[in-house]
Amino acid sequence: MDLPKVLVGAPVCNLYEYCFDEFLENIKNLTYSNYKILLVDNSKEEDFFNKIKSKVNIIRIPYFEKMRDRVTIAHDELRKYALKENFDYLLVLDQDIIPPRNIIEQLMQHKKDAISALYFGHHEVNGENKIMPFAWSFISREGTWGKVGYITDVAIQGNDLIEIAFSGMGCVLLSKKILKKIKFRYDESIDAWDDRWLGYDIYKEGFKFYLDPRIKCKHLYLKRPFDYHEIKKQGLV
Repeated sequence: MDLPKVLVGAPVCNLYEYCFDEFLENIKNLTYSNYKILLVDNSKEEDFFNKIKSKVNIIRIPYFEKMRDRVTIAHDELRKYALKENFDYLLVLDQDIIPPRNIIEQLMQHKKDAISALYFGHHEVNGENKIMPFAWSFISREGTWGKVGYITDVAIQGNDLIEIAFSGMGCVLLSKKILKKIKFRYDESIDAWDDRWLGYDIYKEGFKFYLDPRIKCKHLYLKRPFDYHEIKKQGLV
């Protein structure tokens, strides 16, 4: 029996060139035997694209001033490509995330339509800068959504799958069922990226979103040559 066909995809741009070599080396050497790579460059200029196009399967999209627009459109290009080329799953990664080499096998073994690995980063929580997981769980559920909050340290200490509200898009495996029903999007009226809206739409469509806390990824964000919060202050997020 043939293994499910997996597209490994990520938005990329020159802002993250500092970690690109490690990222590319990692995704080119995943242990799963039936996957292909597609990167979507959303840089303003073509220099980065021209530098790496001989190394990996990559396309460019038009440049948008707002970071959320660029990333959301890139994610949806991956979704459309996965459907067009009849992939069974899409593994979405961020350019600064280094997953285990057997990430596809680890996530796929659970046979879930939406599942994330675990990674951490700095978050502003009640005015304090804390290292927290990029995963949020339901505090309460009301109608098509509810109240959500950061997943607790206690929850991620175990070995069991955790049902979550949503996760960051750093390392998420989505089935064809999800890709057919849900487009990547965001709403400017809420200070949230397409990751939160993906979780909302997954829940609204009757699916469930899971996290495997045993699968931990490296997050190479500390050496970023830019300050996300400064970009946000400029209204470019």
